[in-house]
Amino acid sequence: MDFFVILIALVFLAYFDMGVLKKINPPLYEVIWGAGRPLWIGFFAGPVFLKGFQKVLLGKTGGESWAAQTALHTALLLVLMGVVGSYLFRRRQFKEASRFGQYSSFQIVSHDPWHMISQATGIIFEWIFMMLIFVLALQGISLFSPARNQELEKTLITALFSSFLMVIMIHRVTKDPLYPGFRKTVGLIPMRQSLLRLIFSSGFIGLGLATVSSFLMMMRPFIPKTPLNEMLKATDSSGVLMVFLVTALLVAPLLEEIIFRGYFFYVVQRFKGTNFAVYFIALTFSFLHMGQYWGDWLAILIVMVLGFVLTLQRVLNRSTIPSVLTHYVYNTGVVVIPVLIQLWARAHN
Repeated sequence: MDFFVILIALVFLAYFDMGVLKKINPPLYEVIWGAGRPLWIGFFAGPVFLKGFQKVLLGKTGGESWAAQTALHTALLLVLMGVVGSYLFRRRQFKEASRFGQYSSFQIVSHDPWHMISQATGIIFEWIFMMLIFVLALQGISLFSPARNQELEKTLITALFSSFLMVIMIHRVTKDPLYPGFRKTVGLIPMRQSLLRLIFSSGFIGLGLATVSSFLMMMRPFIPKTPLNEMLKATDSSGVLMVFLVTALLVAPLLEEIIFRGYFFYVVQRFKGTNFAVYFIALTFSFLHMGQYWGDWLAILIVMVLGFVLTLQRVLNRSTIPSVLTHYVYNTGVVVIPVLIQLWARAHN
């Protein structure tokens, strides 16, 4: 998935966030934001045009040197960091003034959805700002350490840092009285059904999805090129591949469920209702996985189906524990089942 698409999504997120802030405190919004949304949307659109200029420039010249591409990419990240940082500064001014009741008689009520959704978008913007700093630092390290310049290694480090950072931010914000606490908000709560039944039902769903997915992927006449496949092929370190495997099987399922089916589902459900939350979370989950599977539409479709199944489990069980277990079984299954199929095929040939 192109970085250009992410920038456009960021513009829409900024537009939505400013609309929420205006809803919370209209008079203060006018004082803090001045010219309002159009001017700030223009600021956010700046990196979009810069990225478009980069694509046009590289297209006309037939591609620039690695140094030129790195310089353009760094410039884009610095501009974006400046825009997001300025926006966060204004946003913090708004929050501080609103907290002291300036320009408004709007009262925060228990589990107020407007303040919840505002906190959620605030987390996203803070996360983006921190990730921009991290990516720039990682890019600087890569310039001075070519031996550590494997794409998969950098992707793994970035993915782990971003996921843990988001969970830490969620843990911090759920201390607010608007929420029932971290564990209850993200759905990591005990269930009434027995442990054996929980493991069996979640395992059956995960194993079933993994089996169907594996057969569909292996029945294809050819395997499309994807960014993930290319990174795996280009990696010559068995240690990096082992870390990738451990991350995919043991770390990612829990963190992704806390983030998607946990916190953001809780907030969106209270803001727009259960039906909207199911579609929004499932589609967002698949959208954010498109980058690694770009070019393989079957894989993207499978991830979308998985997203809907996991989100429906969250709704039906009122807990993320079943979706966490299903996610663990599915990720393990799509690794193990293809190997078992190949071994079976070799034994019968």
